[in-house]
Amino acid sequence: HQAMGHMEESLKYFERYLELTKELYESSPHNESLKHGLAISFERLGTIHKAIGQTDEAIIFYEDSHRLMKELFENDPQNVSLKNGLAISFEKLGSIHLKKSHMNEALRYYLWSAELMKELHESNQDDESYKIGLSMLYGKIGSICKTMNYEEDAWSFFKAYHRIVNELYSSNPQNESIKINLADSFKKLGEMHQESQNEEEALQYYISYHKLIKELFDANPDNILIKKSLASSYDRLGYIYEIMWELDESYNCFCKKFELAKELSNVVPNDVEVLELLGTSFLEIARMYKTSGNISEGNEFFIEWKKIISFLTESFPDVQKYKKWHQVEY
Repeated sequence: HQAMGHMEESLKYFERYLELTKELYESSPHNESLKHGLAISFERLGTIHKAIGQTDEAIIFYEDSHRLMKELFENDPQNVSLKNGLAISFEKLGSIHLKKSHMNEALRYYLWSAELMKELHESNQDDESYKIGLSMLYGKIGSICKTMNYEEDAWSFFKAYHRIVNELYSSNPQNESIKINLADSFKKLGEMHQESQNEEEALQYYISYHKLIKELFDANPDNILIKKSLASSYDRLGYIYEIMWELDESYNCFCKKFELAKELSNVVPNDVEVLELLGTSFLEIARMYKTSGNISEGNEFFIEWKKIISFLTESFPDVQKYKKWHQVEY
């Protein structure tokens, strides 16, 4: 049911699973296998509640799972499986606090998870799953540091993220997931260079990001997530070319993003990310027309931008980004 997106049905089954694991554990509280099973059942319920937007409930279940995993690990600190379970429990708590915009808490839990994952990687070099887990944690920590304006820390974690996924990709060039992460690391470093006004460096990272995503898209043209990423890569290239006054290149990139956004909107019309891609495409092309002196033609695109952003503002009144976008003038 969970794999098929039937979350309400999944919730019922996982609640029943929790009841059973609780009964088993309470009948034999010194059985560590049953305790581990109870920890997993708490974690699964936390994940379901998170998926359906019930973040307060998710935190409670994740905390219960973490408490049990911590007790299990402290009783057997050399157990690799329990150490990994504790690292995952920290990561789950980090993710739910991030979803609630509790940045300090999210950062703290992610750092604890990364510390354990680094130890697991260093002591289990043959198991790439720990190296993959560590790289993804570094990417998440870098993003939080960037949001919190810890610029030096963001650079450090993004560089570590890129270094590790680059190593993984070198030994696994056919692994789609690793390739996606490598592309993401190029994007994140490109954004850091762009914000530091290092346009030439940003451009090179964005070109590498786009190249990888384009290869993934060519192999998976119906994959919606990859198609979104391709549109995003054109967006990054369009902006950096515009900053560098290479306006023909910028316009071409924004047009390609616009075509992808229109195709996506026909498939998933209510997807918020797709609406953002489509709306910003209208705005970017309107701006390009205005720059070239085609005011009236650009105004038609700007009107479409206003329609989409008005819908997003009304649908999500608490999102500050949409309020700012709504104030944009032509």
